[in-house]
Amino acid sequence: MVDQKRLNALMGTMFDLNEARKHITFKGLIYGDPGAGKTVLASSIGERVLFIVADPDGWQSLMNHPKLGLGTRITPMKYQGLSQLELLADVFTEGGTDFDQYDTVVLDTLSNIADLDRGLITKEKMKQKGEAFDFMDQQWPIYNQTSIRVKDALLKLFLAPVNVVATAHAREVELKSTVGIKQTRPKFSPEVFAAINGYCSMIAFMSANEAGIDSDGTVTYSRLIQYHPTRSIVAKTRIGGLPETEANPNLRAIVEAWKEKGGQMLSHEEAETEAEEDKGLNPQLPPSDEEPELTDFGVDL
Repeated sequence: MVDQKRLNALMGTMFDLNEARKHITFKGLIYGDPGAGKTVLASSIGERVLFIVADPDGWQSLMNHPKLGLGTRITPMKYQGLSQLELLADVFTEGGTDFDQYDTVVLDTLSNIADLDRGLITKEKMKQKGEAFDFMDQQWPIYNQTSIRVKDALLKLFLAPVNVVATAHAREVELKSTVGIKQTRPKFSPEVFAAINGYCSMIAFMSANEAGIDSDGTVTYSRLIQYHPTRSIVAKTRIGGLPETEANPNLRAIVEAWKEKGGQMLSHEEAETEAEEDKGLNPQLPPSDEEPELTDFGVDL
């Protein structure tokens, strides 16, 4: 016979759908080359942001955008390892701590987090095996162990009731099926990226092109985001009504509008169909012909 305490605990894991819809969270990945604007865009989402620093220079780009509220709206935290992400997942899931003030976690950059863990495992293997350590012999065990560790930590954090927005560097790979054609994708191992692809409702590619020079000599840039995949760019969105690409995106407004409508996500089949049709922007979203200001998003700094 099942123990009543265990049965009560099992019953306690059920939740009310109507209540859950009030706390919809966004899980996304923004990747691109350095300087593309991915860190600033990721940090625009949410009311109170916990910014995990795993890129030595990433947080410094936020200093050029005072309206983001670095030090007020955004709290930086040094990355300490995958166990830190797992602890944060527990803290947000259980509630009742000072961390309840944060509705968003930014991982900058997630590709560095994966690289750091691979380096950590490599050092441990070298310590264990000493002179017997052979990198070529240990390459695949290290690769597999890192993939499992990163996937497990991310799944736990992505299941927590908090927005999670990760950034990543980009890399080019040559497609085996088409000689001479290269594809840009996030800088992860295939196993880690497959997991991230399943966890995220959006994977978007950021790029920046020089737009001109201001009167004071400052170079200005046009930021471009790609939501849907093409032959040469990996991307996806399960948020409906988005174009293939958009200049100077107001991603915060897109996420908020999606949440207000109940956070409904397209199926993978619907997302693929919409990518092919490229329906264009939802008319209820603000125009994106110029870079939006945080004050327009209703952020109280």
